[in-house]
Formats: sequence, structure tokens, C-alpha cells
Amino acid sequence: MDAYKISEEDIAAIIRNLEIHDPQNADREYALQILEIMSKIAKRVVAKGPEFTDLFLQALSEKKKEEEDQRNDGGPDSESENG
Repeated sequence: MDAYKISEEDIAAIIRNLEIHDPQNADREYALQILEIMSKIAKRVVAKGPEFTDLFLQALSEKKKEEEDQRNDGGPDSESENG
């Protein structure tokens, strides 16, 4: 995990995301802060061991599927309880 180095491509990707989701913070400094924090979190997750990493990745996958389902269905409770 120590081999990761923040690249200009990573910074640009974060800035693009910020331009959409948080325009007032869409700058290089904020992008660098995000990447540094993400790197620290990733190191901690890996340090916890493979079982924790598996649980973490499973939770992320479930969250992503939940968000996709909400987008596709129009919301979390879009199905009728009567039908």
C-alpha cells in the first residue's frame, strides 16, 4: 500500500467529481486533501487484515447496489406495498 503515489490524473479525477458534486471546493488543494485522507483510510483498512477488508468491500458493494437500485426504481420505496 505504501507504493501508491498521488498522480496528476488522480487529482484531475477528483477535481472533475468536485465540479459536479461540490463546485465551491473544486480546486487542487481540496482534491489533494481528499486523496491523502483516502490513502490513509485505505492503509488502515488493509492493516486490519483480510477479513476486515472483505467486510469493507462487501459493504461498499452493497451500498453501490442500493444506490443503483434507487436510481433505477426512482427511490428506495417506489414499489407499492399493495402490489
